[in-house]
Formats: sequence, structure tokens, C-alpha cells
Amino acid sequence: ERYPATVELGDVYAAHAVTLAYRRQLRQGLQYAQRSLEIHQRLGNTAGCASALCAFSSVSTAQAQFSEAGQQAREAVRAVQGTRNQWEVHQAQLLLADALYRSGELLNAAEIAAQVNRAAVQLGDQPAVAASLSLWSRAANGRITREVVAQQVDRRHDPVGRAQLILAESCRLL
Repeated sequence: ERYPATVELGDVYAAHAVTLAYRRQLRQGLQYAQRSLEIHQRLGNTAGCASALCAFSSVSTAQAQFSEAGQQAREAVRAVQGTRNQWEVHQAQLLLADALYRSGELLNAAEIAAQVNRAAVQLGDQPAVAASLSLWSRAANGRITREVVAQQVDRRHDPVGRAQLILAESCRLL
């Protein structure tokens, strides 16, 4: 390692871990997530530890290790709740709900996604609103009200958010 351990370096490792997971370079993604966690632990950076744990959860999900992904997301939720950064709390909670959904724990996944949705709407966290609606609708087998989705569809104009809301509506219609 040529660079000193800093918060920024730890953050870069976490971001790259997730990117590597998308590229299916999973072993290296885990190494980067581990390095991020080590740096943030050494620096006593709680928010950074939560970010590293979220990266671990993302890589574990990419490996279809959903139990591990859920455990890492739970740890991330605990870590980030102390920081009062609700956007990061939503991200960690969505990773947990996603791991539960993929593990077949649909009721728990739907419950967490619905909670995130309500909190995200109040906060104005639009990415979390769309992601939580998509996950909530899938986990609940489409059993969400039309109004919940319809209220958000016209507010999102970015392709990812729109796609998540269209997926939520599609599951609702099935």
C-alpha cells in the first residue's frame, strides 16, 4: 500500500468493492471491502465501517450468499444508526430487506421495505423511496396500494428511479 490509511482511502475501497461485484470480480471485491473495514476500524470511523459493511453485503449478495449479506447489512444498520445519517440508514436497511427477500423471507423483507419507504418519503430521500417501493411490491407479491406507487411515479424522472417504480407497479398489477 503506497498511500496512508485515510477515511477517503477507506471510502474508495468500499466503492470499488461494489463496482467489482458488478463486474463479477467477487474475490477482489471481498478483499476491497475487508480493506475498507480495516481502515475505518483503525481510524474509529463508524460511518465508514457501516459503508464497508454495506459493500460486504453487496458483494455477498452478488455471490448469492444471502444469509451473510443479511448479517452484514444488520451490522451496517446498527453501525450507521448512531451517525444520524438517515440516507445511509435507508441504504443499509434496503440491503437487509433485499437479502431477506432473496432468502425467501418475504414478510420480513416487505415489512422493512415498507418502513424504509415511509421514512424515505418523510425525509425526501427519493432514491430510497423508489428502491423501497420496488422491493416492497416484489416482497409483498404486489399487495400494495395503487396510490402509494402513483404518488411517486410522476416525481421521478431519472431512468433508474422510473424503472424501479414501473417494476413496483408491474408487480402490483400482477
